[in-house]
Amino acid sequence: MFLWFLPSSGRKGNEEGLESDSYPLLEQPTDRSPSIHETAPEESEDKHGNASNPPVTWSSLPNKTQLFILLVVRFSEVAYRSSTRTYRFHQLRWFDPVVPDSSLSTQAGIIHGSSTAVQIFSGILIGRLADTPWIGRKPMLLCGLFGYIISSVGLAFSKSFLAAVVFQVAGAVMDGISALVRTTIAETMGEKKHLSRAFVLLPLFANVGGTLGPFMGGMLADPVHNYPSLFGKGSILGGVDGVQWMSRWPYALPNLATAGMCSLIAVMVVLCLDETLHSARQRTNYGRQTAKAIARFLCWRPKSYQYQPVGETFSILRVEGAPIEDLRRPQSPHPRRLAGFRVLLGRNVLLTLSSRFLFSFHDITYISLSALFFPTPRASPFVHHGVYFGGGMGLSTAETGLAMSISGAILIPLSLALYPTASARLGILRSYRIFLSLALILYIVTPFLVFVPDHVLPVWLALGAVMSLMGISRTFTCPASAIILNYCISDPSTLATVNGVGQSVTSAANTIGPVLGSWGLDVGLKSNLVGIPWWGLGMVSLTQWIVLCYLKDVD
Repeated sequence: MFLWFLPSSGRKGNEEGLESDSYPLLEQPTDRSPSIHETAPEESEDKHGNASNPPVTWSSLPNKTQLFILLVVRFSEVAYRSSTRTYRFHQLRWFDPVVPDSSLSTQAGIIHGSSTAVQIFSGILIGRLADTPWIGRKPMLLCGLFGYIISSVGLAFSKSFLAAVVFQVAGAVMDGISALVRTTIAETMGEKKHLSRAFVLLPLFANVGGTLGPFMGGMLADPVHNYPSLFGKGSILGGVDGVQWMSRWPYALPNLATAGMCSLIAVMVVLCLDETLHSARQRTNYGRQTAKAIARFLCWRPKSYQYQPVGETFSILRVEGAPIEDLRRPQSPHPRRLAGFRVLLGRNVLLTLSSRFLFSFHDITYISLSALFFPTPRASPFVHHGVYFGGGMGLSTAETGLAMSISGAILIPLSLALYPTASARLGILRSYRIFLSLALILYIVTPFLVFVPDHVLPVWLALGAVMSLMGISRTFTCPASAIILNYCISDPSTLATVNGVGQSVTSAANTIGPVLGSWGLDVGLKSNLVGIPWWGLGMVSLTQWIVLCYLKDVD
């Protein structure tokens, strides 16, 4: 699946060497490029019969090594978050065994809500700092990974609910990974024709992180009790008294594993990732220099067989693809002034941020509601009059997890095979509108699942149809939501700021949506009108569709 990350034999720059720092930005091109409303241009031939505009393929993506590192960073973010959710309820129970289950659910909600609430404000600041010439993208990515490490180590040795909240918030304060990864990928890809394939990989790596994170958390939590023959008293590794620190902190192992994973990825970022902020590229990249020194040491050759280095001023690797006049133009010692927040007041930016809030609101709320609706017992007796009906699906915990995984299983193959081609033919914005309408249908029909007879075959056929519809819709809407945010930016120097605001908007939706959704489901179950929250989400998605209709070309 990831063979296309390997460099081709003829590629120069970052795939074969460590010296290239040339990345085209999302600047206005001299020749007009296709807009988000248009289809991709067909391949044409020049007078010699050669393809002048070859089709975009996975292997043609530029800077694949850099892209892979950024995707791994995104993977670490999702794995970090999903790992703690697996054992959070049990860890809270370990903090205070006498607290009732209802209070534990409230505490879990407070931990989640506190971190997302903090990101509403921290996302803007982190994005602004990443746009500052003396900081840039790479240091802020490392700051986010460092926050994960602090949070994981702190949670590993926490012994109270308050300590868990403090360390969760500490990690959230420094976390701008999601916005920064999108920003850096956009700058690394350069040309807009590559963005649809690059951005579709983000949810794929997020799915992998969302799968491996809970697995790692569940398998490593409380190892003394779960694996007594390995870590308990008289065990192979524990000796006579068992592994004492695992007994004292039963949830330390999964958190330390997460911290170790983030540490390794941070080292990878330091050594292998280039700075993509245009005004910060002239700074010395000590991490890359260290990587080159290590490479020279490991690949040492006798001096007689070494190549003579090209002068630093006119290094071919540094200026590959740059116009000759750019080489003669002296670099300004003073970076231009950072644009103000007025860039956020543009019409397209405001419409795009509004669309992003609405999308995040109904997308995350639907997932949250499904996790509550599927295990809710069926109404007994089942009484319905028109739209007045109640109850849930009555699924077990394992069945709920299986049902929720269907959309992810659908998303992965469709993202790789269908999305790039379809978005190229339809255009990003047009495909976004078309498949957003599937979400509206999804929200309308989901509550009617309670009418399906309580038998295995009809239940799973209905669930498969509904969750497949969700997977198809999210295949197109999730990447498009990220792409159009980068398309609406007229000044490349504010790319991280706008993406940071986008992350803050998403955090606000992720904080408000599930709370309102669970409240609406509670009201619907009590009033025998369980469709209330679902049809409310339908109204939100319809509002977003209308907003997208007013979004103009952002080339």
